[in-house]
Amino acid sequence: AFSAVTVLLGQLDKPDEQVKWVEQRANNEKVSADRRSDAYAFLASKDWDCSFKITELPANKTTTLNEGNRANVTYKKPSDQKEFDMAQSCVKRGLEEIENAIKLDPNSESAWSYKTNLLLEAKKLAEMDGKTDQAAELDKQRDVAQKRTMVLSEANQKKKEAEEAKQAASPAK
Repeated sequence: AFSAVTVLLGQLDKPDEQVKWVEQRANNEKVSADRRSDAYAFLASKDWDCSFKITELPANKTTTLNEGNRANVTYKKPSDQKEFDMAQSCVKRGLEEIENAIKLDPNSESAWSYKTNLLLEAKKLAEMDGKTDQAAELDKQRDVAQKRTMVLSEANQKKKEAEEAKQAASPAK
C-alpha cells in the first residue's frame, strides 16, 4: 500500500506530497529498518536526480575523444550560480539520506548504488568548482561504494538463484 501511494503521488505529479509521504516513513521508528532504509534511498534518489539534471546539461559538460576513441568528459560550472548551488544542496542532502539508509540496512544494494551515484555527482561538482583534490578523493570514495554495490549485487543474485533452484526442486502441489 505504501509503495502504491508513493507511485500514485508521482504519477499525479505531486512531488512535494510524495517526498513528505516518504519522509514520514523514513522517520517513523515503528517501521522496520529495511523499509525505512528503502524510504531514505528513495529520497536520496530524488536528490541524485536533482543534481544529475543540472550536471548533465550540455552547457555544463564537454566531451572530447582521447587515444583509442575513449570519451573524456569534463564538467564546468553552470552560468547560473543558483543552479550550481541547487545541485550542491541536493547532493549534500542526498548523501545524508543515503548514510541514514546504510545505517539502517548496511546490506542494501539500492542504498550503496545511490551512494555511488551521489558520490559521482559530488565529484562532478567539485570538478566544476576547480577543486581537483576533492574530486579525486570523492572518486576514491565512489570506487569503494561501487565495489560494495557489486558485492551485494552478486550476493543477491546468488540468493535469488538458490531460491529458484529450491522452488524448482520442490514437488508441485
